[in-house]
Amino acid sequence: MADKYIFTVTELNQFIKDLLDNVPPLTDLLLRGEISNYKMYPSGHHYFTLKDGQCAVKCVLFKGSAMKLRFRPENGMQVIASGRISVYPRDGAYQLYCTGLSPDGVGDLSVAYEQMKEKLRLEGLFDEAHKKPLPPYPQRIAIVTSPAGAAVHEMARATRSSLKAHRSSSEFSFAYIPA
Repeated sequence: MADKYIFTVTELNQFIKDLLDNVPPLTDLLLRGEISNYKMYPSGHHYFTLKDGQCAVKCVLFKGSAMKLRFRPENGMQVIASGRISVYPRDGAYQLYCTGLSPDGVGDLSVAYEQMKEKLRLEGLFDEAHKKPLPPYPQRIAIVTSPAGAAVHEMARATRSSLKAHRSSSEFSFAYIPA
C-alpha cells in the first residue's frame, strides 16, 4: 500500500469527471427516456430523472437551454434528451447535462399546443357559458396595410358593396391602420 497513490475524495471525483468529459460518445449524446421527479427551481434550472424499464439517470437542464424549449416538460412524458454525461464533483454523482429536450414521437409545438389547450380548458375558458354568438354581419372592420397601396381601397369597396345588400351602410364602419 505504501507505493500506491492515495486520492482525496475531491481528487478522485475530479479524476473521474475529467475521464468522462473526454470520452467522445459521452460528450454529445441522445438519450431516450421517461421524465420523473421533474422540478423547476426559481433559478430557472430544471432537474429530473430519465428512466426506462430497468434504469434511471439524473439530469439537469440549465436555464439558458430551458428557455429554448417550446413545451413544458412533465412527469411521465417520453422524451429524447441531448447533452453530455459528466460528474458533479461535489457529490461524486454522474448526470446528463441536457442542452435540449424534445418529445419522443410528437413534435414540441404539438405538445405545447395541447398543454395550452388543457390549461385554458381547466380555467373554464371553453365552457359554453363563456361563448357569445357571432354577429351575422360585422359592425367594424380594420385593415393594416400600406397607405399608398390599393389594398385598403379595394377592401373598403368590396366590403361596402357586399354589406349594402344586407344592411344599411350607416351601421358599418371601416378603419384603416397604417402599417
